Amino acid sequence: MKKFGKLTDFTVLQNKVFFTFENGCGRIEIITDKIVNVFSGFMCEEHLSKAIEGDKTQKTEFSCEKAGNAVIIKTAFLTVKVYSGFKVDFFRYDGKTLSRDYRGRMVDVIRMSEADLALMAKEGHKIERARFDMNINVVRCVDRDECLMGLGDRAGFMDKRGYEYVMWNKDITDVHDEQMPSIYKTVPFFMSKKANGAVYGMFFDNTFRSVFNMAKDSPDYMWYGVDGGNLDYYFMAGENLPEIVSLYTYLTGRTPLPQRWTLGYQQSRWGYVDEKDVRYIADTMRKSGVPCDAIHLDIDYMENYKIFSWNRDRYKDAKKTLADLKKNGFKTVTIIDPAIKIEKGYSVYEEGLEKGYFATDQNGLPYVNTVWPGESLFPDFGSEKVREWWGDNLRFNLEQGVDGIWNDMNEPASFRGELPADVVFHDGDRTTTHA
Repeated sequence: MKKFGKLTDFTVLQNKVFFTFENGCGRIEIITDKIVNVFSGFMCEEHLSKAIEGDKTQKTEFSCEKAGNAVIIKTAFLTVKVYSGFKVDFFRYDGKTLSRDYRGRMVDVIRMSEADLALMAKEGHKIERARFDMNINVVRCVDRDECLMGLGDRAGFMDKRGYEYVMWNKDITDVHDEQMPSIYKTVPFFMSKKANGAVYGMFFDNTFRSVFNMAKDSPDYMWYGVDGGNLDYYFMAGENLPEIVSLYTYLTGRTPLPQRWTLGYQQSRWGYVDEKDVRYIADTMRKSGVPCDAIHLDIDYMENYKIFSWNRDRYKDAKKTLADLKKNGFKTVTIIDPAIKIEKGYSVYEEGLEKGYFATDQNGLPYVNTVWPGESLFPDFGSEKVREWWGDNLRFNLEQGVDGIWNDMNEPASFRGELPADVVFHDGDRTTTHA
């Protein structure tokens, strides 16, 4: 990470405080009296957020003044101190320390040449490259009795202290134990609770591959590193952990109240062979008094695993089967995978190919990988046109009487290794890559 150097100047403009350093710039944005954003434009000066739902800024009274070697920002609940090197410390209104930038020496990792790494790999050794050489690093102090929780879909314990996680979605068949760094979803948000009762949360709004080392290398600090994008994180403070969750969802949006049936027991497994199998499951549940509200159909209901198709050999009359299930009190949910089978005559493939709706390689050719249908293409969901096309295709399932769609394999899963970093997608009108 670049060295910001000495703090030389600062300017207050509306709800933002802009800082000038010897080797760069940064800013603190006051969102509410309990939420602030720390930002430096490594890639661009905009947030480019996929997570923050609209403008969340509230009119907030705050003070800002220079005191010694720090610029001190105060709201009714938070005190933020900014130093040279764009070091930022956070305190509660009552003076309790919430989180401070770590300024000590970090535990080093093994550093070897590429040739030595290759030689060690031949002998079966796995050697980590220097992780602290990432483009952006944030290193925060942690107390030895501090609990660190969050980060979304993770195997293992609620307290993530002592583990390292990679924010990069993966669908892998390894045993899902507490050592697994990545699984299906990426949620770069964590919460802390200290022994004195103080709590805070941090949300890192960056979509590049990133690492959270939760005091694994040292009991005195945790660190976040990412290879691209901007330095862009939200710090939030409250009286308790439920309030931290509320502040986070204030930023990112809250789930609407779901339909009642979605909260009931739902039966789901891979391997229902045909409609007779599904009917047997439903009838047996009713006879056994199991209060089940929905049955999920995995990939076997499709014709050769092709999206937006129905296997007519296994389901002679899918619409009648689903209607009978509904009469028996069951909703039906069908799985949808994003990989589109390459097959002449398959309308979804041919239309998507004709209209340029698939991710491509650097030469503009559709990127091919293997998933359940065999060789497949991947829709470019960053394009609004592709999302509308996908939504129109979902009508096929809904017209059969389907009540819910189960989105799966959208890490994206691929059987010949993960998608290369340079696969081309769109972010609205902007061209971008899988990285």
